Amino acid sequence: MRTILVIVFLIYTQLSFADGEKTLIVGFFNNRPFSYIEKQTGKESGIIIDFLKKKILKFDNIKINYQQYPLSRVLKEVSNNSIDIVAILGKNPEREKLIYFSETPIYSTYNYLMVLSNSKLVKIESIQDLKKETIGIVQNSAYCDFIKLNKHLLHIDETANENFIPIQVNKLLHKRITAAYAFLPEALYFEAKMMGIASSVRMVKIPDKKVSVYMAFSKKLSKNIRVKIEENLKKYHIEQLEMK
Repeated sequence: MRTILVIVFLIYTQLSFADGEKTLIVGFFNNRPFSYIEKQTGKESGIIIDFLKKKILKFDNIKINYQQYPLSRVLKEVSNNSIDIVAILGKNPEREKLIYFSETPIYSTYNYLMVLSNSKLVKIESIQDLKKETIGIVQNSAYCDFIKLNKHLLHIDETANENFIPIQVNKLLHKRITAAYAFLPEALYFEAKMMGIASSVRMVKIPDKKVSVYMAFSKKLSKNIRVKIEENLKKYHIEQLEMK
């Protein structure tokens, strides 16, 4: 009888901890207001981080460890299976070869260009409206279709630096570019607010459908965990942030 109880206990333990009595490492990069390290506390913070903690990454017996890296390091670590999850990431063909993405977006938004408040660019109806603009973009990033399909027709200033959002805003302020683009325009606007210059810039909508960012997974991550995450992403969502 004792032997039977031991066997039953072992089977129950294996089923209960199929995904492992372990720690999942979630990588993220500095992308305020979505994911960043809070200076006062030294802790991970941001809209996406809070959303993951409260709604998405809710597992029994699995600890979640958040690690901030530069974007290029995040991509390297998840591709090498050194971290399990990326909190928020735009899709592009190169990335999709190396890692899995959630089917359900974690956040969706319309795309905008940030310009100075006195810019003559008020509305974008076609690529012709951008002929006189120098647009700052991030190298090897995800882009909306409008930018991606017309990139060769635009006057582009590319930023490769990991700290790309504040660099873009500063370039705009110092008139090294006339418009700044980020896949998540809220990041540009939030940076301008943090710098106290929100009244000096405007957001001009790009004529395109919404873009989305997703959670990304290493190829070693348990399918069971990915399925649970997908279920939660379908159940909960984040409202689009207002830029005002």
